[in-house]
Amino acid sequence: MMKTTVKGHPYVLYIEPASVCNLRCPGCLAYDDSYHKGLLTLESFKTVVDKYKDYLYDIELYSWGEPFLNKDIFDMIRYAKARNIFVRTSSNFNIVRDKDIEEIVTSGIDQINISIDGITEESYQIYRKGGRLSVVMGNLIKLVNKKKDLRSDTPIIEWQFIVSRYNENEIPRVKEMAKEVGVDILRLDLPFSLIHINEASNRSAYEGWLAKNKKYRIFARAAEPDGFAYDKACCYLWSTMVVDSHGRLNLCPNRIGSAVDCGDALIDEPAKLWNKPIFTMSRGLFNKNGVITWKNDLPCIGCSEFAQPWKKKAARQTLGTEPNGSKREHS
Repeated sequence: MMKTTVKGHPYVLYIEPASVCNLRCPGCLAYDDSYHKGLLTLESFKTVVDKYKDYLYDIELYSWGEPFLNKDIFDMIRYAKARNIFVRTSSNFNIVRDKDIEEIVTSGIDQINISIDGITEESYQIYRKGGRLSVVMGNLIKLVNKKKDLRSDTPIIEWQFIVSRYNENEIPRVKEMAKEVGVDILRLDLPFSLIHINEASNRSAYEGWLAKNKKYRIFARAAEPDGFAYDKACCYLWSTMVVDSHGRLNLCPNRIGSAVDCGDALIDEPAKLWNKPIFTMSRGLFNKNGVITWKNDLPCIGCSEFAQPWKKKAARQTLGTEPNGSKREHS
């Protein structure tokens, strides 16, 4: 049985530099009216890093918004790298300028994931609404070339291709293009999921997004009341903390957890936050004999990403509630 109270410390930190975005991807929280909007200040970033740096080895410097909308992004990267922390970010790469591309390489960032989910303007813009494939590909090529010109080992450049009904036929050509461009990693193991859209209660709506290829339909089974995508416990609750652009602690980086306010990461000490009831009770859901004893409203109940052993029984007893978009505070 996994322990619900953790004596260790979180060693992965998601930090949201921006909760606004230049694109309008379907269902993304960055332009959901209920989601907080703003840019994280450099001072707040430093405060959070200083609180966690002694046991931190990974900063995921992104969340729902576009990180490069924050003018302090490169100072944030350098601050973390000066403390020997691995830093990765993820971007739609539509708004970066030539000087940004050089600074991405010289900042010391370890990895950048660039989201390109189509190889024609038509297929790309089905999900990346407001973006332009020609701009993104041009910026990607510039980054690969700049890294070579500066003879830098970093950043690792990952082309992230989220497979959906609209682009699965493009996979063979995507593999060829990735080699031609010279990216370090082509990631195709990200099936389209309920995390990316807010249509969990509308089977026909999200079915239209899911690929036909069984390999990329992991989230199809998550549509059932007791279903889940991955047959394992949540990987976040025992390892990861998430700080939003206002310095508030969230439950996890997915859609449900990002709407849950768990405390002030700028003021409260990590040890106090890490074992608050919202975390200990949520961890209990993933134990074989986990039960719902706290108001029956734990946000994790609505998550269909990881297996919760109690769910089959709970579904029959009509336990749990659907999450809504408003942020709830938990003590």
